[in-house]
Amino acid sequence: MEEIRRERNFDSYNSKSLINSHKCIMQERNKLEMTGVNEVNSFDANEILLDTKLGGALIKGENLHIGQLNLDKGNVDVTGKINAIIYTNKNNTQPTAKDIWSRMFR
Repeated sequence: MEEIRRERNFDSYNSKSLINSHKCIMQERNKLEMTGVNEVNSFDANEILLDTKLGGALIKGENLHIGQLNLDKGNVDVTGKINAIIYTNKNNTQPTAKDIWSRMFR
């Protein structure tokens, strides 16, 4: 019985720590799973702008679709051709054109 209680406590601890973390997993540049997402600021077929635990994230590509979105858990799944993921600092979640161009041509 005590062992079962420990497992439950461990599982609940792990799920809480995952909610507070940010992870990005991309498969073959056509599927992206991201955790630690607070909000989807804007999206269209070529760009998705997210607010994450670590700041803003701009996903650029072609035929982008948001497959699953769960802001309670902080999860988003994106499909389509992913060309770039650009992060902004935590204080400025809206990337400016200067930020985007300077990061692309470093």
